Amino acid sequence: MINLVKIAHVGSTQGKLGALKLYPKEKLEEELLQSEFVFFRIGGSKVPFQVKSINSDNEPWLLYLSNIINPESATELSNSDLYIESANVKESLHLDDKGLIGYNILSSDNIKFGTIIEVEEHPHQILFLIEHNNSEFRIPFHPDLIITIDSENQNIIFRYTESDFLMLI
Repeated sequence: MINLVKIAHVGSTQGKLGALKLYPKEKLEEELLQSEFVFFRIGGSKVPFQVKSINSDNEPWLLYLSNIINPESATELSNSDLYIESANVKESLHLDDKGLIGYNILSSDNIKFGTIIEVEEHPHQILFLIEHNNSEFRIPFHPDLIITIDSENQNIIFRYTESDFLMLI
């Protein structure tokens, strides 16, 4: 199974060759420029595209894909997220993405409330789907709610207390 990391957002098309306007995530620009393949989620599947070139001289960047030769073929990919394989990104740079599956969720008083089983990307926020005592609940992933992320022990300590978590379940 391929684990993907969101690396950029793709805007509209530009020009006769079907270039896509590209808005890379901060701190991931270098990884994007080194990518030979990028992925789009199309119909629920991870579809790879070979990178022909990336023009990073202006804002927004322009992405040219090998098998996209006109604006009509690029339209299907516009206004979507762009991913690369997580193996091509330093771990510390993709903690906000699928790399957190399996991490334990702890309260501020160090009580385990479950394990992340899925990371859901919504337009305005990221939600963790947490498994707790054979049931599931969601919590938002926001820096203001997190005390620390311990990659070594795969724990995320939230500002929530035990009673806060009990209200979410």
